Amino acid sequence: MDMTVNTATERQNAAAAETLLLREISKRQLHGYKFRRQTCAHSEAIEFVCAELKLVVELYNERDDETTQHISARAQRLEGKGFQLARFRHSEVLTNLAGVIDSLSVAIRQCKKSVAMSQMACRYLSGTMSKSFLSPRVST
Repeated sequence: MDMTVNTATERQNAAAAETLLLREISKRQLHGYKFRRQTCAHSEAIEFVCAELKLVVELYNERDDETTQHISARAQRLEGKGFQLARFRHSEVLTNLAGVIDSLSVAIRQCKKSVAMSQMACRYLSGTMSKSFLSPRVST
């Protein structure tokens, strides 16, 4: 009986945490980036994703039965496809939303740098960027 109550409470917390986070990141409120909710990316179910930055946001319970090995393998699959992963506990979203948003802001800045470097590399490789742009400048 107690286990059923705990499970029901965890489901309620999960829904509340997702709703609370969604309010903060929807409608381009977080640095102007669009986040989609409950979607699929490369056959992986994802709570939130910013496709432009390739940033995945996952929320989880402290008691999730996912093993560390499973989480690590999932992270490697997503990172292998160019995604960055940010994971937060439901309780953290519910009790420290400002801290979660700050952490997401840091992740967004890191992703922006990564995306910019990838774009520069693609332009360089495609020949649309001069080689001198990437060469170190020598002072005379």
